[in-house]
Amino acid sequence: MMGVRRDTGKHAARCPRASELLFVPNARDPERAAERPKSVFGDQLAVLRSPQYVNFRSGDWPLSGEKIPDLVALTMGFSVPEDLGWSGLAAGSLFQRPRANALITIRGVDSLDLPSNVSSYPLENAVPFTLDSVAYSIHTLFADSTPLMRHKHLAKDQAPDLFSLELAGMEELGRRYGSDSPQFRDARQILVSALQKFADDVFGVYGSNAVIEVVTVKTFETPLTRKSRSILETKQVGNLLYCGTKNAFDGSVHA
Repeated sequence: MMGVRRDTGKHAARCPRASELLFVPNARDPERAAERPKSVFGDQLAVLRSPQYVNFRSGDWPLSGEKIPDLVALTMGFSVPEDLGWSGLAAGSLFQRPRANALITIRGVDSLDLPSNVSSYPLENAVPFTLDSVAYSIHTLFADSTPLMRHKHLAKDQAPDLFSLELAGMEELGRRYGSDSPQFRDARQILVSALQKFADDVFGVYGSNAVIEVVTVKTFETPLTRKSRSILETKQVGNLLYCGTKNAFDGSVHA
C-alpha cells in the first residue's frame, strides 16, 4: 500500500483555512460593498444637495455615464425601463418627490475638491447624454397642468422642474493654459465655491425639496458609430436600369 508523502519543508504549500479565504462582497449588498477599496476613475458624479427622502448611500460604486438620465428619473420618482443596477441610490419615498432636479455638467475637469459631506461616485464610460427622457416623463405625467401655467392665479403647478446645465469654460482654460497652471487651479477653486452657492440657493428656493448633482468629465468618450452617408450624396453614374451599349438610331443592335 502506497503512503502519502508529506512535505514539511519551508516551501511546503498548505491548504488555507476557511477564515483565511478572501470574501469578495456583492456590489448589491450596501454593507459589504461599502468596505471595498476605492476604485481609480477620473470622472465623477457628486450630489451637492438632496432632501432626506432621497437617500444616497456612502460608498464607491461606479456609475456608467449612460445611466445618468435613469438616475435623475429615479430621484424624481419616475420609473425607468430597466433596473439601474446601482447601489448608490436607496429606495425612495412613495409619497414624496422632489420639486426640482438640477444637473450641472462640467467639461474639462475630472473631479473637484468638494466638502467631505458631499456624496461622490466614480463615473465610467462618460458618453454624452441628455435628459430628454426625463423631460418627456414630466410632460406626460403632468400634461393637464401645463396649460395652467399661463394662469398661475387659478391653480398651482404641480409639475417638478428640471434643469440641465453644461459648463465648458474649464475645458477652454485647460486647453489654453494647461491643467497644472495657476489660472486653472484658481478657476477650479472659484468654480467649487460658485457650485456650492448655486446648490444652496436652489435648495432654498424649493424649500429643501430639490436634488442638485454635478458631473465632472475630463473628455467625453465618442460612441462607436459606423460612418454613414446620405443616399442623396450618392452620385448617379450612368443609367442604372439599362446596362447595354448605346446604339445609333439607324444602326443594328449589338449584343
